[in-house]
Amino acid sequence: MKRRIAKNTTALFATRIINQVAGFLLVVYASRRLGVEDFGKYSFVVAFYLVFELISFFGLQNFLPREIGRRREEAGKYFVHAAALVGAVALVLVAAMNGVAAVYGLGRDTYLAAVVASFALLPASLGAAAESTFIGIERAEFITLLTFVKRTLVTGISVFVLWLGHGVIALLIVRAAVEFASASLSVPLCLWQTRGGGVRLDVVFVRRLLRGAMPFAALAVLASIYWRLDVLLLQRLVGPAEVGIYSASYRLMFLLTLVPESFMNAVYPNLARTWREDRGQFVRLAERSLRYLVAFALPAAVGAYVLAEPVVLLIYEVDFARSVAVFSLLIFAVVPIYVNNVFYRALFAAEQQMKSVLILVVNIVVMTAGGLVLIPRWHAVGAAAALLISLVAAFVQNYLFTFALVYRSRLGGAALRTAGAAAIMGLAAWALRPYVPWPPLILIGACLYVPLLFVLHVLGGEDVAAIREILGFGLGDRGRASTDEDK
Repeated sequence: MKRRIAKNTTALFATRIINQVAGFLLVVYASRRLGVEDFGKYSFVVAFYLVFELISFFGLQNFLPREIGRRREEAGKYFVHAAALVGAVALVLVAAMNGVAAVYGLGRDTYLAAVVASFALLPASLGAAAESTFIGIERAEFITLLTFVKRTLVTGISVFVLWLGHGVIALLIVRAAVEFASASLSVPLCLWQTRGGGVRLDVVFVRRLLRGAMPFAALAVLASIYWRLDVLLLQRLVGPAEVGIYSASYRLMFLLTLVPESFMNAVYPNLARTWREDRGQFVRLAERSLRYLVAFALPAAVGAYVLAEPVVLLIYEVDFARSVAVFSLLIFAVVPIYVNNVFYRALFAAEQQMKSVLILVVNIVVMTAGGLVLIPRWHAVGAAAALLISLVAAFVQNYLFTFALVYRSRLGGAALRTAGAAAIMGLAAWALRPYVPWPPLILIGACLYVPLLFVLHVLGGEDVAAIREILGFGLGDRGRASTDEDK
C-alpha cells in the first residue's frame, strides 16, 4: 500500500505541479500584458466558469475513487455511467451559466468571455470523470501525461495570442478548444484501461450511481460557490481592479496547496478500503498524513510571510504592489487547507459526507457575512481576511465531526511542537532577511527547520524508515518482506 500511495502521490504531485506552474506562468504573463483591470476581468470570468465546472463534475471526483477502490472490477461500468451522467449535467449547465451571466450585470466584453468559457463545460466534465477513474484504479500516471499535454497547449497558445495583442475573449477561446482536445484523449484512454468500451447503459445502475453521488453533488455545488465566493463578492462590491490585485496573491498562495491535494488524492482510496477492512490501519494512515502535512504547511506559511514582499514584487509588476499585503494574510490559509484535506477525506471514507455538506453551508454563511463586512472597507485585504476566517471555522467543524464520528485524532501535541519549530525558523529568517538574498534564505530555513523536527520529537526513526520505504531506499530482504506484508 505504501508503494501504491508513493507512486500515485508522485504522479498526482507532478500533475499539480504542471497545472499550477503552467497556470501561474500564464497568470504572470497575462497580468503584465492585460494590466490590472483587464486581468481582473479575466480572473473573474475564470472564477465564474469554475463555479459551474465544479458543479458539472457532480461530486464524482470524490465518489468514484471511493467506489472503484472498493470494486475495482467494475471500474469500466462506473466510468461509462459517470461520463453519461456528468455529460448530461454539463449540457444543462451551459445554458444556466449563460443565463446567470446575462443577469449578473457584467460589461459586454466580460459577458461575451463568459459565454465562450461556458462551452468548455462538457469536455471538462468528461475529462474529470476519466481522471477520477484513473485515481480509483490507481493509475494516476495517465493524469500526469494528459495534464502535461493540456497545460502545454493552453499556456503556449495563450501566451502566443497575448503576444499578438489579443485579450480576454481570445484566452477563453483557447481554453475551450484545448478542453475538447484533452477530452478526446482522456475518454478513449480510460475506456481502454477499464475495459469499458463494451459496457451498455443500465438505467438501474444510473439510478444507483445518482443516488450514491447526490451527497457529493451537493458538496460540489456548495464547494463551487464557496471557493469562488471571494472573487464574486469582490467583483460585485468593488470592481475588477480589486479582483486583479486579489487574484494575483491568491494564485501565488495556491501554488503551496498542490502538496496536500496530491498526497490525499493518492491516500484516499486506501482510507476508503481500510475503513472497512482494518480500522487500526485507517487511524494510522490518517494520523501520519496529518502529521506530515502539518509539518509541511506551517514552515511554508511562515517562510512565505517573511519573504512576501521580495517575492511578490519580483513576480508581478509595481502595479500589483498592493498584492503584498493581501498575500501576507492569505498565505496562512494554507494551514487549515492542509489539515482539512485529511479530515474531510476521513469523513468521506467513513461515509459521513453529509457532515461536510453542513460544514460548507456554515462556511458560505461565514464567508458571505465576512465579505460583506470586510470587503467594502478593506477591499482585497478584506476578502483575504474573510476567506481565512471561514477556513478556520471549517477546521473547527471538521475536527469536531471527525473526533466524534470517525476517530479521535491525537495531533495536538505534535502540531504545537511543529509550530514551535516553524516559529524558530521564521524568527531566524526574519533576522537574516536584511543580509541574505531570499533564495539562499529558503535553504538556510530548511536546514534549520528539519533538525528541529527531530529535536522536538515531531519526527522520529519510524518516520525516517517509512519515508525511506516509500521512496524505495534500502529495500533489502527485510524491506521486501515488509512491502509484501503491506500488500
